[in-house]
Amino acid sequence: MKTKLNLRSPWAVAHEKFKALFGRDPGVEIDFDEKNKVVSLRVDSQRKADALYRLLPTEYNLGNVTLRVKVFPGNAGEPLPDDATTADVLLAAFDGNPAVTQVRQVSKGLFRDLAYCVFRREVVQYPADNLADINGNESTLMECIARELLAADPVKGFVYYCTSAGMNLADSDKLDKPLGEWP
Repeated sequence: MKTKLNLRSPWAVAHEKFKALFGRDPGVEIDFDEKNKVVSLRVDSQRKADALYRLLPTEYNLGNVTLRVKVFPGNAGEPLPDDATTADVLLAAFDGNPAVTQVRQVSKGLFRDLAYCVFRREVVQYPADNLADINGNESTLMECIARELLAADPVKGFVYYCTSAGMNLADSDKLDKPLGEWP
């Protein structure tokens, strides 16, 4: 009996990561041209497109292959101002995306221009030829995908991608409350 091994290319896995991060956002449509190695994001508003331009690199080097990313803006809305803060960029990029629970800007003392992008507390799975998983899936958190795909300094500050501290999604009073006083 012969077993057929179907391996996913690194650019196909990267496409799965884009689908995980933006697939539930009603304002983003994701297309993938595997032949030309291009991920296209068609965005419904100019503001969100401007934010994604700032957050996403135009290329990812995957060994000897380059995956290109193109963002196509819709005609709706105003553009994102050039002087937008890091938090403004994140809020525009993830507006309507249920994966993000909050964005918080910190502008105190040494922590000027620091923003936190907080993702929903859930495990994300996508096909990735993971031999350690019986289904070949990769299981991770959205914050890990965001760290891989998005820029760490989209404007002039820094972004930390993290996961909500909520104990249980049913405990809405506990969701997104930081531990202690900081930040």
